[in-house]
Amino acid sequence: EAEDASGIYRLEFTTWRSATVSEQTELPGAPIDADALGLLPEARFDPDLAALVEAERAFARLAGEAGMRDAFLAWLAEDAVAFLPGPMPARPAYEGMDPSGQPRLEWGPARVELSAAADLGLQTGPWRLTRAGETTPDLRGDYLSLWRRGTGRQWRVLVDLGVQSPDPRPLPVAAVGRRSFPRARTEELASDLLLRRLEDSLSELVARDGERAALEALATDDVHLLRDAEPGRAGRHWIASLPQVEESGPWTSELTGSALAGSGDLAAGWGIQQGSDGSARAAYLRAWRWADGKWRLLVDARMALGDG
Repeated sequence: EAEDASGIYRLEFTTWRSATVSEQTELPGAPIDADALGLLPEARFDPDLAALVEAERAFARLAGEAGMRDAFLAWLAEDAVAFLPGPMPARPAYEGMDPSGQPRLEWGPARVELSAAADLGLQTGPWRLTRAGETTPDLRGDYLSLWRRGTGRQWRVLVDLGVQSPDPRPLPVAAVGRRSFPRARTEELASDLLLRRLEDSLSELVARDGERAALEALATDDVHLLRDAEPGRAGRHWIASLPQVEESGPWTSELTGSALAGSGDLAAGWGIQQGSDGSARAAYLRAWRWADGKWRLLVDARMALGDG
């Protein structure tokens, strides 16, 4: 259904971003009290936070100037993952994209989180897509990008995902965000082992208390929620509005990738989760922040994949 003669195929529906800015400074989904949640205005960002936001904007500018294909290939890490709609290697998808007749993809960061080591960060915000030859966007939603700083301290996108939403929001002029505090670690864990432990803890709570109660127990006050067909929302008060998934029984998660900041304060894992009866498959990404002596859920993103 997303395939057409131009070769854009499902990338047109499952990768989204935007390059221009408007006069809106709200977080996606609804205005929140950024000060109450400890989120700084961009004018108060330190140089590392500012550099991460500028990397996202440079990526968006290149998409406007050179098109989606060249922009993504320039900014994606060699091992980058894109949700199309499930997590898969990103670069081959864009290398195979027909450079002619590309849609115009625009996006802008509304919120940013950065590790104390300045080696891992994430950004969220709205996107919109306008088909080639058209002037009005016909697809829109929210994106999440996970960034890694590697060789030469260059930022590159490690994970890219987005959800569609009917909510037509302008793009943000400025971002809000925060920098995590370094963790005094008592043990060294590989990122995949850590994320499996965190997923197991979440799954146990979901099985015992239900998804909403589990998220309430583990989420940060400024947790960011991404779901299909809904605008991104920031703040734990939005958890109560999430659709329940308990009719499929307890979820099991297959972790397919993970990342952990060198400072041990920011981590992310992604993969596929499925109901106990084999139905209601979904792709997910969850990011975690070390705070008050424990890991707290910072981002919960999930996109339906259908049964099977």
